[in-house]
Amino acid sequence: MRDFWPRAWIGVVCGALLQASPLWAAGFPGGAGGFLLVPQAQQVQKIDLTTGKAAVRLNVPVANVFHNAAFTADGTLLVAGDASVSLIGPDGRLVGQLALPDPVVEANLKEASSDIPVLQPATSRSRHLIGVGYSPRTRTAYLGVRDEEVVTLYRIDPQAKSVQVFATIKEVANPRDLVVTADGLRIYLSSVEVVPEPAGRLYSINPITGAVGEPLAVAFDPTRPQMATSRDGNLLFVPAADESLLVVNTRSNSVVRRIRLAKANQKGERLQRVLSTPDDRHLWVATNRRLVLWDALDGVAVAEQPLAAQALDVSMGEGERVWSLHPAIGGKPATLRVWDGSHLLSNDTPAESLKEPEKDRLPPIAQFTEAISGANRLLVADSPVSTTQNLGLPRVAVVGFDTGEVRYGRYPNIADVISGDLLWTRRYEIVSPIQVKSVLASLDLAREQLGNDPEAIRQVATLLGADIILVGAPLRVNMPNRNLEALSSFISPIAAFLVPQFFSPQVFSKAEAFDQSGKSLWKGDVVNSDSAFFAGKTDTVLLANAMVITAHDIANKFSNGVYNEIKANGFKADLPPLLKNDALKDVRRVALLGPDSALFNDATNSPESLGQLIAPRLAEALGWQVEGPDEALSRLADLGIEPAQILTTDPKLLARALGVDAVMLGLVRSSTYVSGSVLGLSQNAAADVVLQFELVDRQGRVLWKDIQVRNIAEGAEGGALRQAAKAVVERLQIGLKQAQAPASEQKRS
Repeated sequence: MRDFWPRAWIGVVCGALLQASPLWAAGFPGGAGGFLLVPQAQQVQKIDLTTGKAAVRLNVPVANVFHNAAFTADGTLLVAGDASVSLIGPDGRLVGQLALPDPVVEANLKEASSDIPVLQPATSRSRHLIGVGYSPRTRTAYLGVRDEEVVTLYRIDPQAKSVQVFATIKEVANPRDLVVTADGLRIYLSSVEVVPEPAGRLYSINPITGAVGEPLAVAFDPTRPQMATSRDGNLLFVPAADESLLVVNTRSNSVVRRIRLAKANQKGERLQRVLSTPDDRHLWVATNRRLVLWDALDGVAVAEQPLAAQALDVSMGEGERVWSLHPAIGGKPATLRVWDGSHLLSNDTPAESLKEPEKDRLPPIAQFTEAISGANRLLVADSPVSTTQNLGLPRVAVVGFDTGEVRYGRYPNIADVISGDLLWTRRYEIVSPIQVKSVLASLDLAREQLGNDPEAIRQVATLLGADIILVGAPLRVNMPNRNLEALSSFISPIAAFLVPQFFSPQVFSKAEAFDQSGKSLWKGDVVNSDSAFFAGKTDTVLLANAMVITAHDIANKFSNGVYNEIKANGFKADLPPLLKNDALKDVRRVALLGPDSALFNDATNSPESLGQLIAPRLAEALGWQVEGPDEALSRLADLGIEPAQILTTDPKLLARALGVDAVMLGLVRSSTYVSGSVLGLSQNAAADVVLQFELVDRQGRVLWKDIQVRNIAEGAEGGALRQAAKAVVERLQIGLKQAQAPASEQKRS
């Protein structure tokens, strides 16, 4: 760390407020605070940002590395030492302290009667913190410590105040930094190899198994192995030796962009800090000479501010102010400064209109200059996160139910049919199958691993935001032996016709549901077939029908008979929304990122995007500016975000990054069966469509959440697609009309 934290920089200040203004005070009601970490004094100081004074001083172990602390979702600050973790509440009081257990390593000693090495705790002579990171999605922290033999990773549950050894790693030499992505899908460990020549290495670690991947193909500067992540967890930033910034996609683990600041490679200028803004579209980049606001979507610098002293750290809460920590220089004391970026972070001003970044657009609102020596970190807590309304509906992720190799034709996706059936009941929300598949692929987990590992179930459920994981074994199929039919033809033509009517393909399925803790909630074994008796169906049709019957059976048994009960009551259209918010009336610009499933259109013999069909209809019916999925996904790709990452990203961050008022997400599924043909929407044979969709704004408010069912005339050209699009538009028309109505009319309604 010497190259990154020169000892000459030690000496930082916080104290008397030299300059204050109504704007300053209004930004932090109630005396909101930040924290300074002082490794030399082994001290954490809570500072009042409205007065600039240290309100609380705590003497706790503080390691002298950069990622030595992290905020949790509830505002608790985790401060890591080399052998312990301190938990500090938002008020600055110590609420807990956890000692790190000794790592368990393979010892050289062996029992006399056995050749098996003895596993025992290793008492290390020297232990040093690598870094600590926290995932707000999983509410789990990970911490890395190195000693002479191994790297030990710890998993920390701040709410339970528990810590355990997660993994021991021997294959990573000289580790230097650790970060955890916000979505909880990746732990990154950087290291520096010195033989045969200095080189930076970046490793991805599986947060469930602890497996270490091969080094990423990322050539970053070995003298600066510190990393930074975007707030949504989709991107990782590392500095290169040429003073450019490498942007790594955390799902594909590949470099997707290289950011080059103008004049960044001039002699003596070095990148110091990278900080993602709350919209995840802009980056604050601090060099040793200036502070730059970079628009990642348009690829330009929006503003830059010369710095008299380089920034040791840069921090930002949920607001639009950025804080910078500067060392003492030239006889002047160290300073803590706050800059107002509210006029710069608006997505309404096209960045391409700026020919050059405007200088001196960041006049400091205030600075503190009372000396406090040795601080190396500044952390400003986010504003309280708005709580999304809770429907009280269990979120179910359907996993597995593979049909195996398709030998006879296109079979229905059983997991999709089960999902649609559960949606039909309006008793469950469904986690998108695309999200399920993406998360399992990222974790390198197979379906069979979930049924045998409660911890894997717990982690996957948390990563998916699911209350229940419904896991299905691959379907088994018993096809009838048609040789008997061939023999019967030698007896008589009538026998040849009658014999096949008594035999149909059978489908066998096993399913089990688990809660968030990995506890089994329900098990079911089903066997089903479709009657061939005088139906004139081929084996292909009989098998496909049997699969859909099996899906219905599983959904009904899992829901304790609710599915059959609701189906028996008949089809109901225009059911009330699950959630609505009158802020819907304020929406002007919308980006469609879902429903996530394309429906097959037999007329064109190709899948067709439901979102692309909805976009012009919404624009015409509601007067909104609507960005279709193709355009929205393309713009997110420009930021380095892949489609698979969208469903694990906070929707409000997507809305902010795209510069729209709200984003639409959702899924659409078939859950019905038509006799006499291969089942599914792809054949235009479904009798109805079930869709789940929601509109979420930039503040994280759910403006509209709905589950609707629509009938489709069998054989109608493009019927499923049109009915689903019509349902979305009609429902939002009704919601917008209600939101715009006077309060008296709303009450009567």
